[in-house]
Amino acid sequence: PRFSLFHGAIGRGYGEPTADAISAIPEVERMIGVPGEVTYSAKGLAGLRAIASAHPRDDILYWQTLSSRCPEPATGALPPSFAPCLEGPVPC
Repeated sequence: PRFSLFHGAIGRGYGEPTADAISAIPEVERMIGVPGEVTYSAKGLAGLRAIASAHPRDDILYWQTLSSRCPEPATGALPPSFAPCLEGPVPC
């Protein structure tokens, strides 16, 4: 596929911590200078770690939307070379 969404870091649901997210919180703070939280930043980093471990030779785009909604393509704001990645239906 052109791209796929990773749902493996959600755990039991929104706001429910996972062990991987809890362990990622200090790394989030180290990277961005403010404490991480379990709902977005820590689960996002935990998911990124899982994807990178499973696909060490692949290019990975981490797109943090801060939303649980399926993204709507906004191709007008993208560089022309990236726009084809969002043509057609978005797999959610």
